[in-house]
Order: sequence, then structure tokens, then C-alpha cells
Amino acid sequence: MGFLEERVSAAIQEYNRYHAPEAVAELVQVSESRFCVFFSGGSLCRSCGVYDYFDDLRVLLEDFGLRTRIEGFEEGGDGIFVVFVIEKE
Repeated sequence: MGFLEERVSAAIQEYNRYHAPEAVAELVQVSESRFCVFFSGGSLCRSCGVYDYFDDLRVLLEDFGLRTRIEGFEEGGDGIFVVFVIEKE
């Protein structure tokens, strides 16, 4: 497991501690400068503030030393795939 994957996994574990079962994040894919997270949960798809769940993870990632931006998202299955991009300082 590489540095990026370790940091993202730790942040997701912390995120799920506070947001589950309404929103559950799962790391799907990691590359050098981006990663994909699948969000699912009880009220996620029916919530009018669904973007807030993604942004909550983005903010939490900063606590783990990762500045990111959300590149895009797409509904799939019972949740939403969100692509985060690492921002260079």
C-alpha cells in the first residue's frame, strides 16, 4: 500500500466512523494524482445536500495532509462514484 492509498484509507475510516450509516465511503481506485471513492448509504441518494457528503471527505482529507478537489461524480449502482484529484501546492 502506497503513501496516498494509506492516507486516503485512514481518512475514509475516520469519515465512516462519523457518517455511517447515512453515508459510507469506500476507496475504489488510486493512481498517482487521483482516486475514486464510492459513496453509498441510507439517505445518500435521496438527500438534496448529497454534495455535502463528498465535500466533508474532501475537508477531512486535509487533516490527513491531502489537499484535493472534486473532479466529478457519477451515479452507479446504489451510490455515487466521486473522483478526487490531488492539488499540488
